Amino acid sequence: MNSKEKRAELKKITGVSISFMTVALLVSSFCSENKVERNILWAKSVEVHQETIVDAVSDPIPLAVEIPEKVQSGFVFDRNKMSDNYIVIPKQDSENGLATLTDEYVYRTIYIDITNKNDSFYDISSITRYAKDKKIVGEPEDLVLPPYLEAFIAGKSDASEGDMEAYESIETGKKKQKKNDDPIVSLRLIKLDGVQPVIRFAITFDRLYVPELFEDDINYYISLRRPKDVYKKIFVVDIGHGGRDVGTFSGDSKVLEKDTVLDFGLKLKDCFDRQDDIKVYYTRLNDVYLYRRPRADLANALEADFFLSIHNNNYTVLGTPIDFNKVRGTEIHYNEKIKDTKVSSERFATLVLDNICRVINTRKRGAVKGSELYVLGHTNMPSALVEIGFLTNKEDLAIIKNDEKMKKCAEAVYTAVLQAFKENER
Repeated sequence: MNSKEKRAELKKITGVSISFMTVALLVSSFCSENKVERNILWAKSVEVHQETIVDAVSDPIPLAVEIPEKVQSGFVFDRNKMSDNYIVIPKQDSENGLATLTDEYVYRTIYIDITNKNDSFYDISSITRYAKDKKIVGEPEDLVLPPYLEAFIAGKSDASEGDMEAYESIETGKKKQKKNDDPIVSLRLIKLDGVQPVIRFAITFDRLYVPELFEDDINYYISLRRPKDVYKKIFVVDIGHGGRDVGTFSGDSKVLEKDTVLDFGLKLKDCFDRQDDIKVYYTRLNDVYLYRRPRADLANALEADFFLSIHNNNYTVLGTPIDFNKVRGTEIHYNEKIKDTKVSSERFATLVLDNICRVINTRKRGAVKGSELYVLGHTNMPSALVEIGFLTNKEDLAIIKNDEKMKKCAEAVYTAVLQAFKENER
């Protein structure tokens, strides 16, 4: 809902003109999608309910992990068939199937879990990496990383001011850091207790790769490939808010945006899981906090074809959502700066909006230019942010809480995305 609409609606119920200062205090459904300038290098999500803030965690919280994959056996090592960058980990013995790989792609991190038979067998020097035939062993070079990545590696829920300032100095060119060819920027060795002890290598990369795990009788091999060299079509679904960032909420504060969009995102995942033509990445698949920057960084690093952020809307007075049944419907924002593509942001957004409104029969509020929104303004591909409905409107809220209608809505978005890819191939 734009500021002009809010002024008009609020004037109807108060009978007085609204000052510029009052309008500035109105908080829309964009809660964590504040308008920012392009030169802002770091952006935290706005915290709506202060009581939902959690303490720093001791271990990294997985966000959108893939199902752990077993090693691919029957492999015969051939350097010519490996990617430019790959990793070698020696085996404790020749027994196969002791390793699994989990891809925490939002943080450019993978976990290699190996059943441990010899407690002293592995250390940091066990990881040998190759970058275009250059061999690298030992601790990675100490580099300044994006603050959200530094926080993740340290197992903290927030980036420190020092990390933010250090990274800003690098991005603005005030300082330079030397970078060797090592694809690894952080390497941690973690012992996991269980029925069988496990050694976990937590490996963070210099960029986002598609990791593939292989083995022979002597070693495990992880081939690191560029996403676009593996997947022809890539789509990113950003499930808004999460964790302590609840987003907006219903007038009675009982329904939180972060929960409604997660539920919808999982329904959308069910749709895409039926096909294998398009590779879909999700910014989160559970209730965890996530900064805005890694959402956009993920899409850019993947060189995704399309990006869609899922949200719900609200109506607020002086920053507080209130039930107001005259304001309802579905609207979508798009990055109008991305238009020199086969399918523009506006076209992509229109496809999504039309399909949603057709199946859930909600008011169509239109497609709106939105490059001032952080995740849209910082993504390099056709991108859109959809507000499915208003949590502060009883009709929209009933639709959002209706499981069958939301399944149909997810199917509608799925169909729209398929159409966008189809048009993109012409």
